[in-house]
Amino acid sequence: MERLFHLLGQAIPDTATGLGVKVLCVGLGATAAGLALGGSGIAGMALPGVGVAACGFAASALAIRVLIREGRRKQAARLEEQIRRETEAMQAMEQRRREKACKGHEWSFDDYGLNINAWRWICGKCGAVTEENPLR
Repeated sequence: MERLFHLLGQAIPDTATGLGVKVLCVGLGATAAGLALGGSGIAGMALPGVGVAACGFAASALAIRVLIREGRRKQAARLEEQIRRETEAMQAMEQRRREKACKGHEWSFDDYGLNINAWRWICGKCGAVTEENPLR
């Protein structure tokens, strides 16, 4: 039996999804065992069998709920990442368009950049940034 548990542990990785699948399998097994125990016809085992089946059903329901929520969370994270990439691309494209349209840059030295050891020149009109001195 220990070897079976070891093989099951190797087959399903120790992630949140893997744990959810393991709990779901145990819950379904407990439900089946409880129903089998309750319906076995042994005197006095109907109530304990129904109790085991109810606990197994509750564990299965909770595992399904957790798996669904995790799937939604992953989908939301992917969508958020896609929106972030699209927003950055749009901002970069808008910045390049402004830089091309700017006639006669007004370069000034970025004094704030000295606090973080960055030497930058910024155009006051379009916001273009360069690290080389454009006034030379």
